Amino acid sequence: GDFASYGQLSDSTILSSGTVITYVTLPETVDVPGTHRIVVVGTEVREELGLGIAGEARGLIYIHVPYPGQYLDVFLTAQNANQGERVRFEVTLSNKGKESTFATTSLDIYREDMLIEQLSLEGALLDPAQSKTLVASLDSSSYSPGVYRVVAHVVYGGKESTAEQSFRIGTLEVRLLNHTRLLERATINRLNLVVESQW
Repeated sequence: GDFASYGQLSDSTILSSGTVITYVTLPETVDVPGTHRIVVVGTEVREELGLGIAGEARGLIYIHVPYPGQYLDVFLTAQNANQGERVRFEVTLSNKGKESTFATTSLDIYREDMLIEQLSLEGALLDPAQSKTLVASLDSSSYSPGVYRVVAHVVYGGKESTAEQSFRIGTLEVRLLNHTRLLERATINRLNLVVESQW
């Protein structure tokens, strides 16, 4: 990984079984913000000739270097629901910057390209390296079944971040996706149907 030069292994070879410790010595400052990683790989060495199976184990160490000023990562999830149920949305805000920030979040609900509803979530104050998950829900009783799209708008420190996710509102119907198209005369034919539940 890009931080491999900062890592050192306690052992480079193990004959049977054992524990390997990775020591990481980080510098005081790093010029490139974001998520960096160190990958520790253990590979079985086979001395026999011919075909064989060799195992390989990998361990990942993630190192998060904060961005200067205010910086938020936004992650959005939307759950499918049956018609009449509530659709649950979760917006996770992670402060990856060096400063605390206050964020306001809103959700826009679309059917195709038509905006049909807007939801406002509570404001959130996030300290550096802090994360918060905001929850909202939508009553689907008045919505027709189909595929929808939700867009999260997060405004903080004069900046805006967005995240997008699709979700479905289901109904007690099935949809025929495909079927057998060729049949032979004077024989028993197998008829294959591919159906999708809309529920």
